[in-house]
Amino acid sequence: MSIKNSTQDRNTKLESRNAKSNFGKWGWIFILFHINAYFFQTGMAYDGQNIVAPAIAKLLDIPYGNVLAVATPCALIALLGYLAMGKLSQKISSSKIFGSCMILIGISYIVMCNAKSLIIYAIGLCCTIIFANGAAYVAGGQIVAAWFPKKRDLVCGYSTMGCNLSSALYIPLLAAAVVAFGLGKGSLLFAGCSIVLGILSLIILRDTPKERGILPDNVSPEVFKKEYAEVREVKIEEHYWTASKLFKSPIFWLAGLTVGVNMMATSGIMSQLVVRNMELGLTQAESVALMSVIACIGVFGSWAWGIISQKIGTVPSIRLYLVWYMCGIVANLTGTRAGLYISVFIIGVSIGAAANFVIALPTSIWGSAEFKFVWPYFYFLYSSCTAWYGLVNGTAVNLAGSLKAAYIFFLVLLIINLFITKFIKDGMYNPDYQKETEALDSKKDN
Repeated sequence: MSIKNSTQDRNTKLESRNAKSNFGKWGWIFILFHINAYFFQTGMAYDGQNIVAPAIAKLLDIPYGNVLAVATPCALIALLGYLAMGKLSQKISSSKIFGSCMILIGISYIVMCNAKSLIIYAIGLCCTIIFANGAAYVAGGQIVAAWFPKKRDLVCGYSTMGCNLSSALYIPLLAAAVVAFGLGKGSLLFAGCSIVLGILSLIILRDTPKERGILPDNVSPEVFKKEYAEVREVKIEEHYWTASKLFKSPIFWLAGLTVGVNMMATSGIMSQLVVRNMELGLTQAESVALMSVIACIGVFGSWAWGIISQKIGTVPSIRLYLVWYMCGIVANLTGTRAGLYISVFIIGVSIGAAANFVIALPTSIWGSAEFKFVWPYFYFLYSSCTAWYGLVNGTAVNLAGSLKAAYIFFLVLLIINLFITKFIKDGMYNPDYQKETEALDSKKDN
């Protein structure tokens, strides 16, 4: 069933693959909700732990490394939650699961930040991770694939601006709230915003563009007929890709490991970047301020990576990203003040890119028709890799007394990842690519 890529430049010769942001009113409405989902996912489940984890360690009077290490078992338990969210999105509605998760993020966050024991903290963190990723990735990814099958890179470039905005704003806002009201009460503002957005998304969002009377990528009927595969709606049990076929497919493992390792490194680095910068001589206030400035620049970076991916393809863009990101880690490992500033800039610009590829790569490989079935299993595999970032950080702190060893470990994994991408190609099982090849051949003949 593998579909051979055309050697012609799809991105410049196909009308459906331009880099224009003509998503239509309803497309932009979803993107705005998705930006917010990424904002809270990044802030509550990951970056905010720069403030929450030390505060919990102090409140409970336990070693900081123990609090960090809790993240890994929580993330591993969350894998089952992702499968459940994916299946519910298939059987019920991806937009309804998206909204429900946004509400449940807020509730879980309140539990986590008001924990009176490490166990309660772990339960709150686990639920926060499940529902935060359930909205931003599991349900949100299914909506992206259905609405934007060919402009997924560009759309993800916009959506993942929420990651950078979170890194820029969430930590200083949370830090100020904690100073003013304490961790428990300070968390209520953020939890309340997430709950309100969840209620609104339940009212406004829809699973497919058809439900709003438009076509995927907001293209015209003429473009859709020429450049999109006609795929009928099928029941879950009628999909070509079964769980057995997926787990026997090398590309499933290679693609899942690629985005999983990328995000493990990003989550591990970003969740403790403030602490790492403090190891290199900055005060907490200086490190938080530096992250905010660079993350603001990174908002542009998310958009830029989306444009790059839209123009050169998802897989080539991943390779470029890996080289760029490795340069940032190497700069940080120099231990110099100049290296620190360079690394924070590079890492900040790259925050959204790692998130872009999580949705864009499987959409490219399998296409929107099979994505809904493939996605829960793919996300399970991806998350199985990502989950280990907390254990890596915690082990580095407890054994070496520094996060430097964790950075070296992440660097080695990214080098291996660069080699893995040689075996992955865009559109390997995507029927839209076959239709595009026919359209390109027709243009060539004319």
